[in-house]
Amino acid sequence: MTTTTPATTNGLGSRFAKLQEHAEKNKLPMHRYLSHSGKTNMFGYREGTGTVPVPTGTEFLLNIDEMGHSWVCWKEGKPVDAINMLIVSGDELPAEAELPDHGPYEKKPNQSPDGWSRQYTFPLRGVKDGIEYVYKTGSPSSYRAMGRFISALIMEGAKQPADATPIISIDTGSYVAGNGAKVTHPVFKIKGWETAKQKWVFKFSMDAAANTTDATVGTTAQKGLVDRRGATDADVA
Repeated sequence: MTTTTPATTNGLGSRFAKLQEHAEKNKLPMHRYLSHSGKTNMFGYREGTGTVPVPTGTEFLLNIDEMGHSWVCWKEGKPVDAINMLIVSGDELPAEAELPDHGPYEKKPNQSPDGWSRQYTFPLRGVKDGIEYVYKTGSPSSYRAMGRFISALIMEGAKQPADATPIISIDTGSYVAGNGAKVTHPVFKIKGWETAKQKWVFKFSMDAAANTTDATVGTTAQKGLVDRRGATDADVA
């Protein structure tokens, strides 16, 4: 009896699936890191030694299942410890008072202060280019702005099918703080919803587990370092 092997077994589809499996197992970069600069109030991603600007109004699909929140401890501009959790897991981060003390902490000119800070991680896919991006909040103002976006997402999402994927566009905003300084921040706007099932490469759990430390942080939290703070993020322009 003769059996027929499907044409895809040795075709490009199968080979690329194996390449993707290799990339996931070895934590190869399969996405671009999107950041917002508080100084220029613009978005961009790093390429080589430079930054490629991403225009406001650019639209992305948002991977709700892999949205993460974290505590990240910084010293001299570098992450030394982190607690990372998927938002949809239902697990909440510990209170700041419960975090380990990695001090002494310093605040130097032109450098974000040492210590623990909150962070959101939002996996995105460009609607036009199909490339996956990862946006991470890098300042208190951007963290608060993304918190407001999540509130809007909850209200809009309640009207959509359970597996719908939001389409968002990026924008920027600013306000004048109590000390008179201008504070800039990113803005995400919900533009619509996609009902087709999505396949994503980025996994927050895999990204968060990279570069693990020996620090003991919590009991249920994944321990790991994030790869960057948002490059040029700053609270005050």
